[in-house]
Amino acid sequence: MTEPWTKVILFSDIGEARVASFGHRTDGTVSYYVSLHLSSGKTVPLFYPAYYDGRWNRAIMEERCDRVKEMVGLPGGSAIPLISPSSGDRGP
Repeated sequence: MTEPWTKVILFSDIGEARVASFGHRTDGTVSYYVSLHLSSGKTVPLFYPAYYDGRWNRAIMEERCDRVKEMVGLPGGSAIPLISPSSGDRGP
């Protein structure tokens, strides 16, 4: 059973992943997160601004976004090596 705040998204439903921002640049309170754009037209935030490492750093979110693209198989994913599922580890 999943928690009420979780959502299952099929990789095949993801059309694009981007870095999005939340806050105001003028007063320095901008935080970043990865946003999934689904084939249905909906947008789903991942790593939405909350208390986690890297939320204030766009470069860290770009790296997380690249990893998501690589795992899902979207164009533009980086060459970050992922652990093979056959090794017994499902990756990051």
